[in-house]
Amino acid sequence: MSFFGRTLFFGRGALRGYSALGYCSLGLLFALGSGCKDQQKCDEALGTARKSMQDEFLDMALARQWREHAAKICGAGEALTTLDKEIVDREAALEKAAADAAKKAADDGAAALEAAKALWKEWDDLDDKEKTEKSLAKLKKKADRVVEGLTEAYGKQVLDYNTSKFEKREKRFEDKK
Repeated sequence: MSFFGRTLFFGRGALRGYSALGYCSLGLLFALGSGCKDQQKCDEALGTARKSMQDEFLDMALARQWREHAAKICGAGEALTTLDKEIVDREAALEKAAADAAKKAADDGAAALEAAKALWKEWDDLDDKEKTEKSLAKLKKKADRVVEGLTEAYGKQVLDYNTSKFEKREKRFEDKK
C-alpha cells in the first residue's frame, strides 16, 4: 500500500514509512488544538491582556499582542473567546467615548462661538454714547473668556473671531480721531 509516496507493509513486521492512522491522529490533534500547554502561563497571559485594557494601563495594541501570546500558549478555547469579546467590547467603548468627546467639543465650540456673536451684537446695539474704547476693551476681555474649557482648535476659532470683531470696531475709533 502506498501513502504519501511511502510504501506501507502490513504483516509480521512493524509498519515502515508513514502511518495513515498517525497522520489522521496528528491532523486531528492540530485541528482541535484547544489543549492548554501550561495553565499557569496561560492564566498569566490572559491576565496581562486584561490588565492592558484597564484605564490605568490602557494599551489596546499591547492587549492584542498578549491575546496572540495567550492563543499560542492556551490554544483555542472558551477563555480565548471570552478575551476576544472583552477586547472587541473595550475597543468599541473607547471608540464611542472618543466620538462622544469629539461631538461634545464641537458642540461646546459652536456654543462658544454663538455666545461670542451675542456679546458683539450686544455691543453693536448699544447707544453711540456707550460705545467707548474702554467698553470695547472690556467686551473683548469678556468675549475672550468664552473660550475657557474649549479644545485648542475650537478655542482658536473663537479667539480669531473675537480678534477680527475687536479690530473692526477698534478701527472705527481710530478713524474718528
